[in-house]
Amino acid sequence: MPIDAKFPREQVAALFENSNEAEIDAARVALVRVMKAEGKRIQQYIQPENGTTDIALMYLPSETLYMEVIRSREIGDALNALRVFPVSPNTLMMTLQTIALVHKWYEVAKGFEKSRAELAKAQKSFDFFQNQFEMSARA
Repeated sequence: MPIDAKFPREQVAALFENSNEAEIDAARVALVRVMKAEGKRIQQYIQPENGTTDIALMYLPSETLYMEVIRSREIGDALNALRVFPVSPNTLMMTLQTIALVHKWYEVAKGFEKSRAELAKAQKSFDFFQNQFEMSARA
């Protein structure tokens, strides 16, 4: 699973270092631009044909930055389209555990489908045997 932790914090520092509302608004616009660019960069690591998952995680180094990112619908939509998902120090482990659990459920479901297919074949064989038995009993 690609997990990228090389976030250019200096490019968005103005968002957290200003108290002027106009500068904060400008910094939020910059954050959108930076997040879209980072998402595209991280998306390149998604290579299922080479054994990676079909999603990637973008590690954001602070909860404050993470909250700014997830409150922006524009950023969320852009990252979702790229299959890149932001995580924070507090959400990384939970996200990884959730992904592992989903993977485990997927493996169980694959086993269930295989078992169901085997049962269908057994049912077909049983039906054939029953038909043969009934035909020989009538004769």
